[in-house]
Amino acid sequence: MTRHPRDARPATRPSDGDPIAALLARFPPPPGDPELITRLRARIERDGPIQFSEFMASALYDPELGYYTARGAGIGEHGDFMTAPELNPLFGRLFATLGRLLIDETSAAQLEVVEYGPGTGALAAAFVAAWPLAARARLRYRGVEVSPPLAARQRQRLERAWPDGDWLIAAELPAPGDAVRLMIANEVLDALPVNRLVQTETGWQESRVGYSGGQFVAVPLPIADAMTARLASRLPAVATGCHTEVCPALPDWLAAASQGLPRGGLLIMDYGGAVGDLACNQRPAGTLRTFHRQTVGSNPYVRVGQQDITASVDFDLVIETALALGLQVHGPIDQGRLLGRLFAAAATPGLLQPSSATVAAEQRALHELSDPAGFGAFKAVWLSRRCDDTPTVQRLFEPSAD
Repeated sequence: MTRHPRDARPATRPSDGDPIAALLARFPPPPGDPELITRLRARIERDGPIQFSEFMASALYDPELGYYTARGAGIGEHGDFMTAPELNPLFGRLFATLGRLLIDETSAAQLEVVEYGPGTGALAAAFVAAWPLAARARLRYRGVEVSPPLAARQRQRLERAWPDGDWLIAAELPAPGDAVRLMIANEVLDALPVNRLVQTETGWQESRVGYSGGQFVAVPLPIADAMTARLASRLPAVATGCHTEVCPALPDWLAAASQGLPRGGLLIMDYGGAVGDLACNQRPAGTLRTFHRQTVGSNPYVRVGQQDITASVDFDLVIETALALGLQVHGPIDQGRLLGRLFAAAATPGLLQPSSATVAAEQRALHELSDPAGFGAFKAVWLSRRCDDTPTVQRLFEPSAD
């Protein structure tokens, strides 16, 4: 099966003469979870068209019917999408390298790894396996997971990988202790609810969600809330009819995460880029995409509650927010470049538990994980407190370090 990272763009729609297009017309995608659709329709009929962020939050995170919270998402080769930790355990091993560098450079007694949205637990299991046996008393792992089905999968995996280890899976970020923290958000921000915008002759408007003719539809309306208006004011001018997305939830998410970072760093890895690269004439439909059975789509109004919905991350907003919070910013750089640097550092004798894979196998895995047409094109940024002095770690994220 072809493995598609989640930055893949939706496929071009087949022409009218294509037999696939005719087949799709005869058998359109199912609308989604009937009860969730009924709830959303009732809300729209009562209150009028809703913000897309409300629709996306319900589709993904409704406590009873959401794609993540109720179904646990379809992560992995036989699910809806692939993530780098699922592709090869080398990914988690390389971030164990980062953890060793961080704990050694800070001379901390313990390292506490905090992973947001640990998925199937693949990164955590590979991280623990790579950590030297003699140093595991200095390691703690905390997973932050809002999905009960995924949390159960993560606990099962960690029980196998580290049965007597110091680990915990919880829905909220635990209070910081005295350990240095390595906080990891891998493909987390792309799933934060966004608002969709459309460029009109009079400027940006919101593309809200209405219900008509038995289906959800886009309804352009003036921007109503201050945060969306502020984010829209940062966008470049584009051609009339172009769409883009803004994420009002991102600043609050980052502010909450920074409260749990008294010492150490927060590593954000995701697909995205500068705001001018996301809102542009070359992306007239925006960056919103859906994932179902390893297929990339562009229609969020079908399979509601039964498919993933994501949007590219505005890394300019990440940097602006981090600086306003008093954090130190290193990067972003391409994820492939970071992985290559960590791979070189992992060769230091005694740094990690010896790998069962051959050098050649790990080099092949690195090549696949660093592919610029796939996961290697993701961005990675390191955020830390300004008082922290970890030059070795910080240089890993500098564009000019090579």
